[in-house]
Amino acid sequence: MILTTEITTELNVNLTATTLEELKHYVYALVDSRDNKIFYIGKVQGARILAHINSADQSNNEKSSLIKEIIESGNSVKHYIIRHGLENENDAITLGSVLIDLFRCGHFDFSTSEKLTNKQGGEDADEKVIQTLEDIELRYGCERLENSDFEHKVLTISIGLECNIRKIGAITDEIEKYKQIYEATRTSWVWDPKW
Repeated sequence: MILTTEITTELNVNLTATTLEELKHYVYALVDSRDNKIFYIGKVQGARILAHINSADQSNNEKSSLIKEIIESGNSVKHYIIRHGLENENDAITLGSVLIDLFRCGHFDFSTSEKLTNKQGGEDADEKVIQTLEDIELRYGCERLENSDFEHKVLTISIGLECNIRKIGAITDEIEKYKQIYEATRTSWVWDPKW
């Protein structure tokens, strides 16, 4: 399930060791919330994604200047994990390089990418769908519940993630869809054993 929260001047995300282990090597994007445009693509292992906002004041480069401008305008920088769980650094470097080249080449109009005719997402698309940093932490950093944790019998329901995100700008509609599913299913239900 994707529930997004924008990250503002300070990142209030503490990535747990479990989350960092699940992330392995990953590729991420920093997005300007004013226009939903990607302005930086990075590839990393560990919690380095957190350093961009926190070190923007100490750096004097184009990325840091843009981060400061976004924050000073009262807006936020969104952090998206594009693909995680990559087994080695070379895979992350290759994917990051391909994405950087794709965005920089200027041959493509990404405003028309909603016209893609692919019926399915990429490999592992359901498991490793594009998510915010906070969503990744919610997914992997939560405490695992065991049967012994419950006084009564509990039924858990997993709502499958069937997401067809064609570009980061289109995520908002998908998020609203999953927020509605979450709100409709998050409370307790009455169970009738005759069903």
